[in-house]
Amino acid sequence: MQADNKQLVIEQLDMSLKKFNSIKNMSTPKCGWIRVIRTAVGMTLTQLSRRLGVSVNRVSVIEHSEISGAVTISTMKKIANQLDCTFVYGVVPRKSLKHMIKNRAIKVSRKIMNDSSHTMFLEKQNLPQAQERKMFNAKVKELCTKVPHYLWAEI
Repeated sequence: MQADNKQLVIEQLDMSLKKFNSIKNMSTPKCGWIRVIRTAVGMTLTQLSRRLGVSVNRVSVIEHSEISGAVTISTMKKIANQLDCTFVYGVVPRKSLKHMIKNRAIKVSRKIMNDSSHTMFLEKQNLPQAQERKMFNAKVKELCTKVPHYLWAEI
């Protein structure tokens, strides 16, 4: 993907993900969403089990599985449908994608610069601090623009 296209994709995805900011810190009810919604609308375990075509015990197990994090996405979709709800699933970055990329680009650029500065120092070819800073900023900008695959490699 070309750098311009990558930037466009990142910007569009950031805009889409911004919509989730208001709910990303929302905590799951202690008894789980299934049970909270089911009881809020006055539906019993038996009624939900009949709608799903499973045993009452199975619905109880599913509700407990949701609390422990072991429930599948497929099961949540089926139950949400039977509760006349929409199951929402997503991975929402804590900060913008641009922010994530820039922070990582700074770390990678710092590593690259430290490695090359050390070599240049040993060869008595160190650059003036102002020039090093300029090169560092240029590398950060390049990494933010191109977002190469090695940006996320171990450093």
